Amino acid sequence: MARWFVLVAWLAVGGAPTAAYDAVYGVAPPGLGLQGLSGLSNQQQCLLALVLTAKNQSAAISLPSIRWRATWKSKTRYLSSEALWDLAPWAAAAAEGLLPPLVDATPTANVTNHRLWLTHQDYVRRLR
Repeated sequence: MARWFVLVAWLAVGGAPTAAYDAVYGVAPPGLGLQGLSGLSNQQQCLLALVLTAKNQSAAISLPSIRWRATWKSKTRYLSSEALWDLAPWAAAAAEGLLPPLVDATPTANVTNHRLWLTHQDYVRRLR
């Protein structure tokens, strides 16, 4: 699953190397999966939008801000990315400049789930 997402994210951002980052983007608290966007697919789509946003702004991504809603029923239980995914493929792609780096830092800019969803919808519209 993690390797598939790295490939999709790499294709979405064009595969061009990422320069040194100017900012650190993150998901607004409490994390991914607010309101109707609580399913895993919706959360992954919002993450893809965060990758696109960070890539377009030459920014890194705050790893601690990427918290995944545990279930669609639970509104308060979130899990860290490290608990769910093998992040080594992402780190390797970031080291090659193919994806924005994941950094252990406080975001300089938080992006809401709603804004991420709209960004993803816009990306899909442009693909069609």
